[in-house]
Amino acid sequence: MTDRYLDGVQSPAEVYEDFLVRWQFRPWTAVLLAEADIQPGERVLDLATGTGIVAREAAPFVGERGRVVALDINPAMLDVGRSLPEPAGAPIEWLEGDAAALPLPDAAFDAVLCQQGLQYFADRLAAAAEVRRVLVSGGRALLVVWQALAHNPVQEALNAAGQCRVGVAPLATAFGLGDACEVGRLFESAGFADVTVTGRELVVVFPSRAEFARRMIESVAHVVPELAGLDSLKRAELASAIDEDARVTLQSHA
Repeated sequence: MTDRYLDGVQSPAEVYEDFLVRWQFRPWTAVLLAEADIQPGERVLDLATGTGIVAREAAPFVGERGRVVALDINPAMLDVGRSLPEPAGAPIEWLEGDAAALPLPDAAFDAVLCQQGLQYFADRLAAAAEVRRVLVSGGRALLVVWQALAHNPVQEALNAAGQCRVGVAPLATAFGLGDACEVGRLFESAGFADVTVTGRELVVVFPSRAEFARRMIESVAHVVPELAGLDSLKRAELASAIDEDARVTLQSHA
């Protein structure tokens, strides 16, 4: 993608792909796919695909005989995903839909993957039940969520600064499903067997300390109404204030 953010042109979905996906989600996608052990010819659903990083990285694993469906409720995210170069392997099928009512048939997939989407679902239990419905017997689901903000000090500092500046915690939902027991109970309640919740830690590196808060705020604007309602200039001013408020913590990790 061209870096149009500095000209104030990039949409939140484009900033999400250019910033969060490139520097944060791609390293975690490698971890997810290693755990998933995707095999040639398998059928994979990337649930809450966003701009499609998991789908794009899974396509070469399943190969041309496999199938990859990338589903998201946000059409702007899907538009960005479709605009990116097609990976090798299975062609990606882009599909708009709600995780709680998947527009897909029963037993259609060998694996369902979801990276940082579960915490945003309005009805998580219904979504978990839908994941089970579209899996074949013996299929597997791997869903990734962040641990609580206490385990992520940089984002914790940004969240606290945002709370002070706009009266809402901009990262509260993103990091709001960090209880392993809660996640485990959710999938047990949906009828899954052999439910395992595993904690992982990974250091990721962003290219610019100066741009970190600005791009982080812009990239989460699509899921925070109080940010989405601001124009790009106002969001940039807010990000500068949050950056200053969180400066000590951010500098300690630079």
